[in-house]
Amino acid sequence: MKLKTLTVAATLALVVAAALIGSASSTGAAPKPGFLPGIWNGKGTIGGSVTDEVGTTLFKGTFKFRIKVAPDFTVTGTGRRVLRMKGTGDPSSTMRGIGTLKFSGTASDVRFTGTEQVVGNITVNGYTHPLRMTKSIPTEEGASAPLVIKRPGKCRALGTVPMGPGVTLKWTAELAIRGTCNA
Repeated sequence: MKLKTLTVAATLALVVAAALIGSASSTGAAPKPGFLPGIWNGKGTIGGSVTDEVGTTLFKGTFKFRIKVAPDFTVTGTGRRVLRMKGTGDPSSTMRGIGTLKFSGTASDVRFTGTEQVVGNITVNGYTHPLRMTKSIPTEEGASAPLVIKRPGKCRALGTVPMGPGVTLKWTAELAIRGTCNA
């Protein structure tokens, strides 16, 4: 049996065909990194501290969300953030913020906005003043915050949310399925 030698053009044609077949078989998967279609329940923790000229502020909190990823990979959902801040020095402060969040975007670019109700006290020179305000999440007007996906999976994902220097928000999410997640 005699084997024929392939020409350069024929070899290139086979490589191109193999690449096209390989890319065609990957359709239907979420953009990488991203969430697959379905309902995802997430939770996270906030922690850290920031020190400036007047003192140190400690941050501690929780982050919860429920998003729906449609078959076309669009995202909708809601969430909640509870953030406690304790400032030492003069002035000192004790504050708590409760934020309601709305999620949108795509499976690989999940974003959220919201409104936070902040209550607490600020003490300056021995005098304590109550504080009550409403602020946007994120603080930039008209902006949205990203849900950064660090490790995607078929039924479990984890990531972060940028909070600024010294403060971290880490989250995990699981696909709402029956049975055990092994991915």
